Amino acid sequence: MREIGRILSPHGLRGEVKVLCLSDFPERFTQPGQRWYSLPHQPDYYPLTLVRSRPVPGKNLYIVQFQELPDCDQAGALRGATLWVEAANRPPLAPDEFYVPDLIGLTAWQGGEPLGQITGVIPAGNDLLEITTPTGRVHWVPFVRELVPQVDVDQGRLELRLPPGLLELNHPQSKTPGFA
Repeated sequence: MREIGRILSPHGLRGEVKVLCLSDFPERFTQPGQRWYSLPHQPDYYPLTLVRSRPVPGKNLYIVQFQELPDCDQAGALRGATLWVEAANRPPLAPDEFYVPDLIGLTAWQGGEPLGQITGVIPAGNDLLEITTPTGRVHWVPFVRELVPQVDVDQGRLELRLPPGLLELNHPQSKTPGFA
């Protein structure tokens, strides 16, 4: 299952809910069909059928009507619930695009040797791969084709082609005298 949103509160008297979108794919909230929800601190998933929705202008919110929520009392019972879709229902990506959860855990290889595991992806102008070595040292590498020419999710690895000194940028060996 993949998390796509969170039910914030009921909206109106007819069972609509205000949903915070946590997905890069807004069609998750514009196309009718089955979704799932889970309640905080409970492991089970329950089905919901999205009937219709509308975006809240200027915000990352949607007003959503689910078939199973006919009134505000039932909608209120799902306050704080997480919305999910099945992982198999992910929209297809263009070549050289990846889902962040698929990158986490890959082994980063540099010069034919494993450097460490991808432990995070930091959104920035160009996303940064957070690579943690077996010793616990953390490196950040821009996720661009010039530095990461090959990603093989099925094999659990990606190849790095880094210029000399890039890995040492965040880990200076000694401070330069005269600088605080």
